[in-house]
Amino acid sequence: MIVNFGSVYQAYFLMEFEFYFLNLQSSCDRFVKIIKKIRNQQEETPAEFHSEIYKWSMDCLTIVSFNKELGFLDAGGLRPTSEAMALFNALKDATAAIHKCEGGLKLWKFFVTRDWKLLLKQLDTIDNIVNKYIGSIQLAIEDKDSKLSIGPNSLVEALLVKEQLQPEDILTVLVDLMIIGVNTTSHAMAFLLYHLARNPKVQKKLYNEIRNANLYEINSYEKLPYLQACIKESLRLKPPMPVLSRILQQDVIIHNYRIPKDTFVLMATHLASLRDENFENPTKYDPERWIDDTDSGTQSLASIPFGFGPKSCLGQKLAMLQLSMMTAKIIKEFNIQYNYGDITAGTKILSNPNRPLKFRFIERN
Repeated sequence: MIVNFGSVYQAYFLMEFEFYFLNLQSSCDRFVKIIKKIRNQQEETPAEFHSEIYKWSMDCLTIVSFNKELGFLDAGGLRPTSEAMALFNALKDATAAIHKCEGGLKLWKFFVTRDWKLLLKQLDTIDNIVNKYIGSIQLAIEDKDSKLSIGPNSLVEALLVKEQLQPEDILTVLVDLMIIGVNTTSHAMAFLLYHLARNPKVQKKLYNEIRNANLYEINSYEKLPYLQACIKESLRLKPPMPVLSRILQQDVIIHNYRIPKDTFVLMATHLASLRDENFENPTKYDPERWIDDTDSGTQSLASIPFGFGPKSCLGQKLAMLQLSMMTAKIIKEFNIQYNYGDITAGTKILSNPNRPLKFRFIERN
């Protein structure tokens, strides 16, 4: 099945930006309330805090995709028998199965392994739930005679009406966005909070930038350069996908080695972000390097956490907006501390944190 991914990019722009901006605001506000609720007496989050970030990421994506809250951030928590819980568990299990299938010997290519079987089962669950919402949106459009009085208010609506994609193609796009997008955004958010907690001077400067900002204004985030620099720097050090894969469209010669056309290659793109020739003191978390830097063009090419060109991440626009909104709201509300060992990226396809995210969220006066 071939999908014109340019249509997906276009659909993001066709959506009523103000509409899903307000919905994302609601999601971020609810997550702040969850942080306040789940802290212990020492104002510290539980060891499974990363799962809460994961739910927030899922909530944002489903709101944008379907214009519907599925209950990931309900005050009472996820109900065990709810559709949201089924989708949450399916995504978590599918991600774990992908890591096992792709990490090491790919035995699933020769016979049906337990992990491959689990992956197919969880993908069926995801497909069924996503298909249900695509179908309901399609019926609603038909009731309106396919004429929208305003711009589309969900990604599915934009893809159906404006881009004329078939439901099965939209399903492919959404499943990719869920499996990759939810994981990468939640991991990126986790590492960003960690870097800010470990760098109190950076956190203080960021707070001073956003303390008087109106975070409910659509254009406010582009006026917060230090916030964007903090996000870029965290993505440089801990890109959610440190390795990109491509199939060569032509022969390529690298250091006198010829790699033939149609070869499947893996590129450790994050290594360029840690080289001295590209960044001064490359292992240091330093957002200042992205502020008024004459080498910013070179730096941008040396750090490509979302990939580069037409094959770059479909959800880049949404991910950056999510990270900006959530970070600003958290820093405006809390001082973040972390008092345990270093958190690094696990050795998997996706850079997930290797330690529990036991942050202290201390409310500001």
